[in-house]
Amino acid sequence: KAMYDRPLGDSAGQGGRVTELVARPLLNLHWPQLAGFVQPLGGEYAVRRSLLERLPFPVGYGVELGLLVDALHTVGLDALGQVDVGVRRHRHQDGQALGRMAAAIYRTAQLRLSRGHLVR
Repeated sequence: KAMYDRPLGDSAGQGGRVTELVARPLLNLHWPQLAGFVQPLGGEYAVRRSLLERLPFPVGYGVELGLLVDALHTVGLDALGQVDVGVRRHRHQDGQALGRMAAAIYRTAQLRLSRGHLVR
């Protein structure tokens, strides 16, 4: 999984609002082993085909959280890693778009919890 600094404009470290307000609290509460992932919602990742074929592949904004939780459940924390790829600048979205993103991520977490993908 890629990790990077995600600045908001010229301010270092201010990006990733949905990560900090939604994803990180969900991970801390339900999957604390994943709390060390710097950008859990980052879309850049590399996965062995043999693992990817075993994982459900969610669509929409929940894909990153879903894959991370499912990979933890399937192969354990020792099989996961992250790599620093420097700085990544994104197009920042308005509050309505962030609300839709947050709802989709929360729904993905609910589905994982209902399937018993809890702390191992």
